[in-house]
Amino acid sequence: MRRLFLATAYDLTVFMTDAADHIAGKTGLTLTITASKAGGSFGSITPTVTELADGWYKLALTTSHVDTLGDLALHITATGADPTDLVMQVVPVNVAANMLQIGGDTQSATDLKDLADIGYDPVSHKVTGVVLVDTTTTNSDMRGTDSAYTGTPPSASDMATAVWGAGTRTLSGFGSLVADIATAVWGAASRILTANTNLNIPAAAPDATA
Repeated sequence: MRRLFLATAYDLTVFMTDAADHIAGKTGLTLTITASKAGGSFGSITPTVTELADGWYKLALTTSHVDTLGDLALHITATGADPTDLVMQVVPVNVAANMLQIGGDTQSATDLKDLADIGYDPVSHKVTGVVLVDTTTTNSDMRGTDSAYTGTPPSASDMATAVWGAGTRTLSGFGSLVADIATAVWGAASRILTANTNLNIPAAAPDATA
């Protein structure tokens, strides 16, 4: 079954057969077209019709002709030609249509109606109203403090608070750095590790003159 995208204009080609032999294409026709959307009653539509050649005609379906999900049935007649009947399926466009297909059959209009609920616009093919960054989010949602998060990256002090529980931490020298690391890891500035040799991490800086 041919599929048309929802609310997307489409040039549909149809073949009209000569009523005299029911085989040859009939030229020079004025087409009368009625349409049924999603199983509804047939009603007249008037797309722009362009004759191509050898019994082929182009119907310029507009967005208003394909604005309903589900079957779109066309009944086309003209004097001197056999009637032509076509059934197509109007489906959501692009990725949405592919994602919602199961076993090659597109879900029903009822199943697909939620696309509109997420702000999907079938004309622009965009989803609107989706908040990617909520500027009302607070730091408490991210790292346990109460200052408002406005979308600006956290400062060094904020990150330090998140890691150490304090916005600043002074490291006065190499020895103090070692002591601070030792305290953070072991809870003590100095600790003896006994293995093949003894390793003592001093609390004070080593003597630079030694």
